[in-house]
Amino acid sequence: MRILLPSIVDPWRHSGGAGAATRGLVSLLRRPPLAAEVDVVVPSSGLPHVVRQIVALTRSSVSAWPSKALFLDTSRFRHAVARAVAARRYDLVLINGGDLLWMLPRLPADVPKVLYAHNLEQDLFASQLEALPAALRWARGRLRRDLRKLARYELDGMRAVGRVLFISAADETRVRTAAPGLRTLHVPPLFEYEPSPRPGRTRSDGTPELGFLANFTWWPNRAALRWLVHDVLPSVRRDLRLHLFGEGSERLDVGDPRMVVHGFVDDVAKVFACCDVMLCPIVSGAGVSIKFAEALYNGVPVLATSFAARGLPLPAAAGVAIADGVDEWVRLLDGERLVALAAEKVPATTSRVFAPATHASAVHDFLLAAVAGTGDAARNAPEPRCAPSR
Repeated sequence: MRILLPSIVDPWRHSGGAGAATRGLVSLLRRPPLAAEVDVVVPSSGLPHVVRQIVALTRSSVSAWPSKALFLDTSRFRHAVARAVAARRYDLVLINGGDLLWMLPRLPADVPKVLYAHNLEQDLFASQLEALPAALRWARGRLRRDLRKLARYELDGMRAVGRVLFISAADETRVRTAAPGLRTLHVPPLFEYEPSPRPGRTRSDGTPELGFLANFTWWPNRAALRWLVHDVLPSVRRDLRLHLFGEGSERLDVGDPRMVVHGFVDDVAKVFACCDVMLCPIVSGAGVSIKFAEALYNGVPVLATSFAARGLPLPAAAGVAIADGVDEWVRLLDGERLVALAAEKVPATTSRVFAPATHASAVHDFLLAAVAGTGDAARNAPEPRCAPSR
């Protein structure tokens, strides 16, 4: 099977959660019996990120499309997709990210499509609006109009595609309520490598080594770290050591001697090998926490907010502690529960939920049904009503 994968990120270069999830998906597609040939096409633009945001917001004011769609609607990207379609005959187009639903009218009408939804873009945009600094709150009215446009665009696009793979079970439930005829499958974040065995505790005094792995150029991760550093850690009396890993962490001014900044680490096994507990203090954003899932996949216990745990399949088992609010986090970090959590073993039944082999059969069947058109009305479905204004 030949699959065209227009993607919101380059899976081989992107260090954040979207890149990790996409790599896991591609690994699953390449497994037999599907053994797909996957051609990935990614956005490209010569403009700086902030300039592209301003241009997209400006275009959105005179377009039926929302700014998040227009942000990736570039001539370079359109031409790259057109060249790929002209060069090969594809059995399936797998659209990697709801931001890219604008390209539906540009894809071959006779080739079935499936969307891989990392999150609900409307939820992410709404969270961004709530986090706007006071100096920009004057723009909320206009941005809320853009949010309503985004919600219509996203749901119309999903209906036009007809089949959606959801990373988040919560997102799948919401969308199926709004679009009952949609064919969906929940597939949690998957990781293409085999996890390494975990070593024993690394600190002689018995205090767990803590880790926070994230792409700190992504605003929800920066917000989570600010909450942890400014609201939680000042009240924690224990002599903790918290390791920060990930792109952008080397540029952070954390101001706490208990925190060790490592920057980007190219071998994720080294990250999990030196930590007894991973922290996921996520308090904003959308979708699922990819790093939460990756920690469990590697057998590392996790302390997280309930917001970070949303949408993930987490059976009642050892290795996960959920705490919300400053007081709960301080009590857990200061108390014996942290030591007990570090000693817990994540069951294989939990970690293997995030392995490609676990979901290969279901995903392959889902995609083969799309190619065969089994029970599929999507090929005759109308295109999204959010056609661009040019």
